Amino acid sequence: NGDEVFAKFYNSAYNTNVVIDNIDEAVGAVLDMTEVERTRKHIKGEAYALRAFRYFYLVNMYAAPYDPATCATTPGIPVYLETTADDKAYRRVSLEKVYGQIVDDLKNAIPLLEENLMETGKTRFSALAAKALLARVYLYMQDWENAKSTAEKLLAQNGALLDYSSIAENTDGYAISEKSPELLFSQGPLNLQCE
Repeated sequence: NGDEVFAKFYNSAYNTNVVIDNIDEAVGAVLDMTEVERTRKHIKGEAYALRAFRYFYLVNMYAAPYDPATCATTPGIPVYLETTADDKAYRRVSLEKVYGQIVDDLKNAIPLLEENLMETGKTRFSALAAKALLARVYLYMQDWENAKSTAEKLLAQNGALLDYSSIAENTDGYAISEKSPELLFSQGPLNLQCE
C-alpha cells in the first residue's frame, strides 16, 4: 500500500531529525569521552544518510522524475527537517529543493562516517554506502560529472567484485549476501532463499 510506505518513510525521516537534533548531547555507559564523541558523530552521520535515503525513495515514488530544465518549478514532496509537533500543513517543495536536501545530507554524512569509523554491518549506513547513494542521486539528477567522479572515488576505495565461481564457499550459496564484497548496504537481514 503506497500510503503505508509514505507514512513509514516519513516517520523514519522524522526519527532521523530527532537523532540529528539531539545526538550531540547524548550520553552513554562508556566512560571514555573520546569514544562517546566518536560514536555520536558516527550515529549522526548514519542519521543524515538514512534521511537522504528516505527522501530519495519518497521523491522517486511520489513525484515526477528529476529534469534539470524544470526541477525548480516541478513539485517534489514535503521535506520535514524539524522535530516540533506543529499542527501545520506541509507543502511540497520543488524537486530542486528536495534533491538539494538529499545531496546536502549525504555530504554531511560522508565525512562524519569516514572520520568516525565503526563496524556496524551492512544493515546500517557506512561512508561507502553513502557515497554509492550520492553517486546514484547525481545520476538521477543527470549531473553526469558528479555521478562519475563520486562513483570513481567509491570504486577506488572498494572495487571488489564477487567471484561467482566461489559463491558456495564465500556467500552461503547466494549472490546477494552480507558476505558479498559488492553489497554495501541492505535495508534488512539478507536471508533470501529461492526454491
